[in-house]
Amino acid sequence: MGIRVASLNVWALPAGLARHEGERMRAIAGTLPKLAPDLLAFQEVWTETSRDKLVAGARAAGLQSIWHPQDMSDSGGLLIASRFPLADVRFDAYRARGFPERIQHSDYWGGKGFIRARVDTPYGVLDFANTHLHANYAPPGTPDEYVGVRTAQLVQFAAGLRDARAPLLAVGDFNLVESEDGYDVLRGLSGLQDVATALDRREATARAGNPYRRKARDDSRIDYVFERPGEERRLVAKSIERVFDTPLQFGGEPGNYSDHAGLLATFEFEAHRATRPPPDRALIERARDLLAEGRALALRRRSNQRQTAAAAGCAVLIGAAATRMPRVTRRRLLRNALVLGCATSGGLGAGHLWLSEWIHPDEVSSFDAALADLEDYLAPLRRHTRTSPIQSTEEPLS
Repeated sequence: MGIRVASLNVWALPAGLARHEGERMRAIAGTLPKLAPDLLAFQEVWTETSRDKLVAGARAAGLQSIWHPQDMSDSGGLLIASRFPLADVRFDAYRARGFPERIQHSDYWGGKGFIRARVDTPYGVLDFANTHLHANYAPPGTPDEYVGVRTAQLVQFAAGLRDARAPLLAVGDFNLVESEDGYDVLRGLSGLQDVATALDRREATARAGNPYRRKARDDSRIDYVFERPGEERRLVAKSIERVFDTPLQFGGEPGNYSDHAGLLATFEFEAHRATRPPPDRALIERARDLLAEGRALALRRRSNQRQTAAAAGCAVLIGAAATRMPRVTRRRLLRNALVLGCATSGGLGAGHLWLSEWIHPDEVSSFDAALADLEDYLAPLRRHTRTSPIQSTEEPLS
């Protein structure tokens, strides 16, 4: 009656941005039959060639039920595979996506979200979720500007799993460590339990010794396997271990399977009847504060973009006036410099206008939606205690 579950961020980036991609995907695929997972979750499968290699490896390991979004480039690169039939599979994109102008961070353009599926095993039905949240790009010791974005994603993820009545497994790259508020917010809202913590087997999955990671980073645990009991059955965790973490060589260069290590956990089904406890009010309020801070940042960013667009618009007007300057030799250099500079400002202004009027309204509304999700969590708690409703206005929340 055992279930083996594996998860790995495979780091298969497009445009050759990930080193040794082809060789690593073949190594991952070749290892799957040895691990013999029943359920498999991959993140960052962003190229078709990598997907095809991994799908072939999954099938060779006996996982014939495979699902992934058709467009891997705008779906977080998520993929799930199962030895048992999959049903009711869906992908939900996160409403809060990050900052589109931060091309070097790429999370916005990756379209992150989560897959949820029903798995019909011989031992009982379970729900299975795979996700990848926004990364923390702040250097060690500096504030993480994406805390609000990641909190909004965590709230949406928890809300998306709220109606699951069967035993639940949730895995993936959560891009947060155990000491962060987001870790407690997720567990407090969803009722998910960290398997590594329960078994006292915490192992870092982002390791400084990995040749693909920046040396300034310390070891950290940012990939997880979570479980939650169902109404009539539960999955009892028996083991969890780090996998896909053996040093490799590619063309004489040091390598590994990915820039992350993977996880392999085993479970057994057993009968279980219990009522899910209500979410912790203090954690709901902490999530509200984090979302409010993220929303306020989104409004400030929108205001700054508008100011920049307005300044660029003024520069364009000056450039237009400069085109009417007499073509006298002594003024030609000044005239051409003004026109060139203002043309550049026009392009910059158009970009900032696009950000402020088309992108940032969605950014603000993503926080409003997350605040509304929190309101749904608070509603049952108000039956016995009066509390102020969560606000959603066009001004920064205090």
